[in-house]
Amino acid sequence: MSYLVIYILFGSQPYGWYAFPFWPLLFILLAQFLSSDFQNLKHFLLSFIILVTIFGENIFRIIGVGGFQPYASIWRLSLSGLLLTFIFLQITKVKFITPKRIVLLIIFLLSIYTNIKYLQMINIDFWWQNVS
Repeated sequence: MSYLVIYILFGSQPYGWYAFPFWPLLFILLAQFLSSDFQNLKHFLLSFIILVTIFGENIFRIIGVGGFQPYASIWRLSLSGLLLTFIFLQITKVKFITPKRIVLLIIFLLSIYTNIKYLQMINIDFWWQNVS
């Protein structure tokens, strides 16, 4: 936690090598959180938001801002609708366990797929065009 606070407060985030010691710990904690939540769905909304954020970041890296503009309103409406549905189900205490697990699994698999797709795009030309 102290490394995260120092990393953010002192403005180290633009410099990649400061982040390298933080990434393994972050991924271990994220994996532990998601696996425990997948088993008992205690913090479903938080897991959903984390996975959608990762998926959205991957989509942004793959197609960019300009390519995503035609789909931005669909993205916002579908995410808002899903989030409101899950919040309503959480408030009413409806046991909706299997579909929630399926949604988490689908978003998790899509995040892995988009991450692999992004990593396959990286070459010297890709790095050079994104330097600006």
